[in-house]
Amino acid sequence: MLTKIGKNSENELQQRNYRVLGKDVEMKGLKMKNPAHPGKLVRIDCLEPFDLTVTEGAKLLGVSRSALNNLVNEHASLSWDMAIRLSKAFGSTPEGWMRVQFQYDAAQVEGLAKKITVKPIKRALQLT
Repeated sequence: MLTKIGKNSENELQQRNYRVLGKDVEMKGLKMKNPAHPGKLVRIDCLEPFDLTVTEGAKLLGVSRSALNNLVNEHASLSWDMAIRLSKAFGSTPEGWMRVQFQYDAAQVEGLAKKITVKPIKRALQLT
């Protein structure tokens, strides 16, 4: 599970320490090189410590078995609805869970962004 270490202060906006999968991870901005899929964190940090099956976890969270199965097997993204449910059941905040999803998405698209070529717009009229 993603848990914040240290006190919350205004100076931590750009640099924060988190515990991900039992390891301290320093985050600058919100960028990590190879972040884990949120489903992996749910499986390892939420289901396994309590010996919960996907079926039992789904019942606890009030979601379908297939919804939780798709998340923990990394076939689906984390939704805000699921983030709220996870935070209520296992702790942290919905924003913390969604931050994990954002980091994962950003890392996945980084390689794709290098391949995208777009012609920039040239200003047709220059103000004089």
